[in-house]
Amino acid sequence: MAQYTVQLDANKTAMLDSQNANTNYSTGSSYLWTKYKYFCLGFEDMPSQYIGKAIVNVQVNLYATNVSYSTSDPVSASAMQSTWSESAVTFQNSPRWATLFASNTTLSGSGWQHLTYTRFTTKLWYVLQNGIVIVDPQFEDLRANFYTRHSSYPPYLTVVLEDPQFQADSEKLSPTEGFVGKNMPNTFTFVPSLISSDIVGGGTPSPDSVIFRWRPTGGSSTEITLPGTQTQYTLPAGTFSADSVQWQVSFVSGSTYSTSEWFTLTTVDSISQAEAVSPINMTIDASQPTTFRWLHIIETGSDQSKYELEYSDDNGLSWEPLQSANTKNTYAEVPGGSLPSGNILWRVRTYNSDGVAGTWSNSAAIVVRGAPNAPSITSITAVPRPVVKWQADGQQAFEVSVFSEETLIYTSGEIASSEKFWKVREYLPAGNYMVKVKIWNSYNLSSPYGSGAVSIPSAALIAPYIEATAENGYAEIAFSGSGFARYYVLRDGVPVAIQLESPYRDYAAVGTHSYAVRGVTDNDWFADSAEETVDVSIPYAMIAPANDLASWVPLIYRRNADPNWSESLQTLGEPVFASGRQMPFYEIDGAINNTLSFVYSYRSREEYERVRKMAQSGQAVRYRGKDGTAYWLALTGMQMTADYLSRDFTLSAQEIDYIEKVDYLTEEE
Repeated sequence: MAQYTVQLDANKTAMLDSQNANTNYSTGSSYLWTKYKYFCLGFEDMPSQYIGKAIVNVQVNLYATNVSYSTSDPVSASAMQSTWSESAVTFQNSPRWATLFASNTTLSGSGWQHLTYTRFTTKLWYVLQNGIVIVDPQFEDLRANFYTRHSSYPPYLTVVLEDPQFQADSEKLSPTEGFVGKNMPNTFTFVPSLISSDIVGGGTPSPDSVIFRWRPTGGSSTEITLPGTQTQYTLPAGTFSADSVQWQVSFVSGSTYSTSEWFTLTTVDSISQAEAVSPINMTIDASQPTTFRWLHIIETGSDQSKYELEYSDDNGLSWEPLQSANTKNTYAEVPGGSLPSGNILWRVRTYNSDGVAGTWSNSAAIVVRGAPNAPSITSITAVPRPVVKWQADGQQAFEVSVFSEETLIYTSGEIASSEKFWKVREYLPAGNYMVKVKIWNSYNLSSPYGSGAVSIPSAALIAPYIEATAENGYAEIAFSGSGFARYYVLRDGVPVAIQLESPYRDYAAVGTHSYAVRGVTDNDWFADSAEETVDVSIPYAMIAPANDLASWVPLIYRRNADPNWSESLQTLGEPVFASGRQMPFYEIDGAINNTLSFVYSYRSREEYERVRKMAQSGQAVRYRGKDGTAYWLALTGMQMTADYLSRDFTLSAQEIDYIEKVDYLTEEE
């Protein structure tokens, strides 16, 4: 084994005096070393080419004079645990050190003293890294003058190094037994065990190189040289052809080789057995994709190379192929429409890495519920609110949707009915549309869409005239037209009123809104007016019942303070705790709870009674604020204090989902 000797000159020397603990001694050319005194040395950095080498021993070389002793005593030393400053170190602030010892080395006469140290409790690397302290002698009559780096005989360190030693430990090599596949990549792992303990640089070195070998059992070997840092090597699929192979590894450090034994492996895979996992005893929708899952059970632990799925609709008397693929995935998504409706059995078998089929799994039962076929649209009337008719079997519910190109502009939503016609509830402008219908059967399975096109022509109508103005607390919509049976007032595009005559007063509005009037004929053709924008402002807050919005009650005053209102908004949901997570996540259900409180005063009993009756009625009310705030509310409580000056009250309320939109009338209405 190659060894290297390196000399490192001292670049720091200092004497520590425990009886003068705060004094620095570092500039003299020599110091008396005796009881209570410690001699510190630091050395040049180890040349970079030796980083990673193992330390055999270190020898401190000191020049000493006036050596005096009556008892032969080895000179003990310690490695510094951290760096230190030559000009600042004292006994009081010196780094901690760990015990080392001299190998039966004592001072002898005057001249050069060669003190050889080996590891005791701390790695010798600390000596190279941080320096060394020669501790005070055990006996007071042992003393010497040690020369410093400032003298003609500066100290130096002699370090003996060698290449680090490694061994091939079978516990860190794999696989050492069992199976490797001929038709699959095989990865071999080899982690060297470091024998050397003291390493220059303090890290964990790697071998110079690794030699990986494999061979057919008893045959000629193939050798692959790898970087010493590499701990794995993968042989590609198809490398092995014999039924039994062997492998070994050598770790090379300098001229030293550490070689493992040959490990024998089989390349003949076991026969697999499959186990059906899901779906089992489940009902599935035949129109939707279904994921089948199974277990690939094999002694060698090798991956599946192929699977085959079969089904039977006659209780196992005969089997039909369902799906197969060359894959290691133990699941398969079978497209919708692949299975017939009814009681079905399915089974699976897998193939090992040699491509040999295993045994079939036990059969698993499922119920397949097929979706209904798409409905057939028979007619669509070419009017603004088309009537759609269709034919379908097994219908329990339906949905009619209208698209303009790819954009959905109307849907009926799911309607529970066996009727096979529907009148679109919205008015469609002239243009081309695609109407789609789907149905649900008694299993609540939906069909594909049935589609039909319709082109609605323009109506030869003169649009209604509109004039919208902001009045005292409301918007007034005046309109006129010819040939219309009724009118719908649209606020911000939403119908809020059905009118037979002009004008319409919108007492629910506050702030800026856009209005239009839609005139509708007896045969359901329509025309829309131009839009008018109105900014409705009010001088103070007010409240009115939803069934009589013109009967506003003002909310103006509060005794000894300004009126106020408050709201408490809460998004509803619940915390959900998941396995492995310390804190829950919050699952929001989409609902909102908003409670409000209004504080006002009335001098007039009449005004107070009007509010009180609203609170007692239980009907919806409309609140509008001077700042444009508006709510639809249910009054849930009222507290009042009265004296000869006024009635002071607090209203409690709940914001409600009040639907202002009016439905377009059908012929029956």
